[in-house]
Amino acid sequence: MRLTQHLNERSFRPSDVPQYFRAVIDIDTKDEMRSSINNLKNMKLKGVRGISDTGEIAYDFLGVGRNAMLLMKGKDTTKLNKLSRFMYDNPHYFFSEDMAMLKRMYSKNIKDNRGTWHNVADKVFQEMVERGIISKYEISANAPGQEISYTDTAKNTTVNSIRDAIKTFKKAMKEVVDKKRRFGNPYRYFAELLELPNKTLSDIFLAATKSIGEIYKSEGEWIVKDADLKIPKGSYLYVLTTYDELIDRYEKGELDGYEKMRYESDIKEEITFKNDLEKSLKGKYKIKYLSRKKWDDARTKHFTKKYNNS
Repeated sequence: MRLTQHLNERSFRPSDVPQYFRAVIDIDTKDEMRSSINNLKNMKLKGVRGISDTGEIAYDFLGVGRNAMLLMKGKDTTKLNKLSRFMYDNPHYFFSEDMAMLKRMYSKNIKDNRGTWHNVADKVFQEMVERGIISKYEISANAPGQEISYTDTAKNTTVNSIRDAIKTFKKAMKEVVDKKRRFGNPYRYFAELLELPNKTLSDIFLAATKSIGEIYKSEGEWIVKDADLKIPKGSYLYVLTTYDELIDRYEKGELDGYEKMRYESDIKEEITFKNDLEKSLKGKYKIKYLSRKKWDDARTKHFTKKYNNS
């Protein structure tokens, strides 16, 4: 078995499976065809490439362009789907299959490595600064990571291992050094970096990619390798709503003239959406509604506490 297959297919043990998986999704409330609801009714979601084993993604993504979250039993989800646990602590995994997992983390174009190289090279140069190999001035004044990403080497070279990455990095630096410039080359120090032993560069790349993993580890992502995410029956579906309080007052006939004129059409739309959701998904999901205002307040409180303690 190839190493890349092993890294992707044997990435978790039964003990790694969480009690619940989460997927933050968007349900189009204005779609008269209710295609989003129909997909949920069929217990499948197309194009979902990742789910999470941590509740942190709710705070990161729910309410930010997405209005719903699935909470699915872990064991049932693994039985229905072909999954691979994202190995945030394994730098070799990041560089397998043409840096596929790095691209996944950075959400870059799969056909073009430049954006991914920009992020990786930035971390590599930062690690060099920490080791005293180059000065902080070099990376703040000249953006060397960006310059690496602009090279044809970064754009066109396939990378399947850390060894490939180091080879590509050195070739890209050589391309930058050799580039003719009208007013001199601010990256002349790359020539000295090209003399670094491969063992030193390997240590730098390992440290840099481990720091990348630490940044994204809180996402707790598991890759969905099938075309559709199959959803276990009885999963929880949390849906953000906007007009809870107004709907309650509307149904009691308590809205004043301005409120009725301003909000009635939106209130009716949300009532219709909730009725369609409950009718279509009855017996398949446990639906819970979350007030958008209360959720926004909870997110603000969560991130204030998180970053005050960091």
